[in-house]
Order: sequence, then structure tokens, then C-alpha cells
Amino acid sequence: MEDRLAASILELLAQRRPDATICPSEAARAVGDADDWRSLMEPARRAAARLADAGEVEV
Repeated sequence: MEDRLAASILELLAQRRPDATICPSEAARAVGDADDWRSLMEPARRAAARLADAGEVEV
């Protein structure tokens, strides 16, 4: 699931200006369904942290 969330984060950022930001909830909503996205918030934060550790995004 975290891989899907990481991909979603990168996809969302690619659609924006280089200096734009996203909220992890946007990735959670994109991957989860309308009723379950909140349970994906912690995995989305972990995915963002992993991307930041790899130097792919800034947190």
C-alpha cells in the first residue's frame, strides 16, 4: 500500500508547479475509497517520509 501511496504522491506533485505542495490526505484519497481514506493517513505519511529520505520530495 505504501508503494501505491508513494506513486500517488509523485503523480500529484508532477501535476503541479515545481514549488507547489500537497497534503498526504490527497494521496490517501486518491488511493483509498470515499469511506476508508482516513485509515491510509499514517501509511501516506510514511510513504512521504520514505520519499523525502530518498531525496525525491521535500517534507
